[in-house]
Amino acid sequence: MLPTSPQWHIFIFVAHPRTCARFADKNDDYTKHITLPTSPQWHIFTFVAHPRTYARLADKNDEYTRHITLPTSPQWHIFTPVAHPRTCARFADKNDEYTKHITLPTSPQWHILTFVAHPRTCARFADKNDEYTKHITLPTSPQWHISTFVAHPRTCARFADKNDEYTEHITLPTSPQWHVFIFVAHPRTCARFADKNDEYTKHITLPTSPPWHISTFVAHPRTCARIADKNDEYTKHITLPTSPQWHIFTFVAHSRTCARFADKNDEYTEHITLPTSPQWHIFIFVAHPRTCARFADKNDEYTKHIKLPTSPQWHIFTFVAHPRSCARFADKNDEYTEHITLPTRPQWHTLTFVAHPRTCARFADKNDEYAEHITWPTSPQWHIFIFVAHLKTCARFADKNDEYTKHITLPTSPQWHIFTFVAHPRTCARFEDKNDEYTEHITLPTSPQWHIFIVVAHPRTCARFADKNDEYTKHITLPRSPQWHIFTFVAHPRSCARFADKNDEYTEHITLPTSPQWHILTFVAHTRTCARFADKNDEYTAHITLPTSPQWHILTPVAHPRTCARFADKNDEYTKHITLPTSHQWHIFIFVAHPRTCARFADKIDEYTKHITLPKSPQWHISTFVAHPRTCARFADKNDEYTEHITLPTTPSSTSSL
Repeated sequence: MLPTSPQWHIFIFVAHPRTCARFADKNDDYTKHITLPTSPQWHIFTFVAHPRTYARLADKNDEYTRHITLPTSPQWHIFTPVAHPRTCARFADKNDEYTKHITLPTSPQWHILTFVAHPRTCARFADKNDEYTKHITLPTSPQWHISTFVAHPRTCARFADKNDEYTEHITLPTSPQWHVFIFVAHPRTCARFADKNDEYTKHITLPTSPPWHISTFVAHPRTCARIADKNDEYTKHITLPTSPQWHIFTFVAHSRTCARFADKNDEYTEHITLPTSPQWHIFIFVAHPRTCARFADKNDEYTKHIKLPTSPQWHIFTFVAHPRSCARFADKNDEYTEHITLPTRPQWHTLTFVAHPRTCARFADKNDEYAEHITWPTSPQWHIFIFVAHLKTCARFADKNDEYTKHITLPTSPQWHIFTFVAHPRTCARFEDKNDEYTEHITLPTSPQWHIFIVVAHPRTCARFADKNDEYTKHITLPRSPQWHIFTFVAHPRSCARFADKNDEYTEHITLPTSPQWHILTFVAHTRTCARFADKNDEYTAHITLPTSPQWHILTPVAHPRTCARFADKNDEYTKHITLPTSHQWHIFIFVAHPRTCARFADKIDEYTKHITLPKSPQWHISTFVAHPRTCARFADKNDEYTEHITLPTTPSSTSSL
């Protein structure tokens, strides 16, 4: 059984069959009064979720999946995937009738994936072009669409489905309504760098070395999925669909941000003045204040008949997205935000968000002409998070009305620039930049619960390394080579928020590796920040001295089998007084984590995965994680020299399984 205490509630979602948007929770006092849509276009999805992968299996009310036999055991979980070390792709499920005959990969090489996905659940099954999965027998019943996706070898973008009537005629768009994204993608980080067709980035000098390649993406108008890469032999022949069956949501993405903007035919957004330049493409969603679910598109044959909720428990957010930050701004139909007045300063989009205390939903932008009539709510039921977002980082900053952050003071040291953020202890929001003209009046907290992280980040991996002001990391020897630069982050000890780099000017002096090979990154994670520190196999980090004190990796959490949520850390001064759940419904996950990707593989204590043969090579190690039910933090590794002294919870179920 799931927890039944008031602190817990069971989410019974109603999902849109095309968008998988989550709508209402019948057991939640926030949403239990919501009238759920009942039209044929909408239906209630009864998902079977894996406790570790979130894989959605089947929908009893869906004509595609209604014939699927859902699991009936209390534990639910059906998928036991294996992740690809480069793509984190989920492969095979030994306990699933569809994939139980899959032979999982055993060789050290990995490569290109052409997935087969379920048309409704997006569950990824097998890769026909992969030596490891090409022998997989895929489902062939009409209840399943065998979607043969073309996946980019370095971006993992899902492109086209040759077996789907919706996508089989795909061609790439060339009209001004579409933006062809010419990204520079890093083959290991998938970092998107610049868009040659974007006024903001067209002057950026893109890397040209062999390890880099120019990915010219085209985004799907409804899903913002990256469709095709014009410079990739795998996807250069793909075309986008033009039939009416496509365009559930007729979205247009910004060339740099892929932000989804506005719908001119939506009653909620029809009065919004949207950008009209070719660099802009408009979208507007109606979102739930708790789930941030995207609801209805008035121009969509699937959703145009949907009656949106009007009860006070719901807030129909009419968002306007920032072109750079993808932030969702103002909600004219929300009692909390209808009086918000946003400033009209056009040069900058300093985003002052109003966030829901439970959803962290971002609401209003004080400096955006699209939300200029918004005023702030003042009721005590809401934590009014007044965030300031940076134009380039999309970071969420400071909350003036929160007892945790209202006394924040940012540092004023001139030697560090771009951003020094402060994270909210409850929202994990990234807060402020003391050297930014828009945030210069904010101060950082000085209490012991807060501390400033001075992190060293790798320019290629964005790996976070060490914190000079943290007792856990202050003894770490940080790299000094030009290939590395010191990021002065301000991180909350519980939020793991990543912040700002004062010494980077677009990283123009970074020397990228030029060899055809790329380094296997063996990271060491900080117990408080989940920061990835050093890579023993990387020429950049090979000289880093990793911490060995017991202060590292002392997080002992418990994971909920359905949510994979993070629960508690017995060795953490913040959570050591938490009583961990001991019911049979909770168990400790013993995962196999890849040292570079942190991909989670198998759970020895789970009846579904306990028969999986885990990798034994030195490059792999058995990570015994326990997760918190609300934060999803991954904590301790029993087989790691850094965490081998951790005492994991010894609940009756976990002890017997071990």
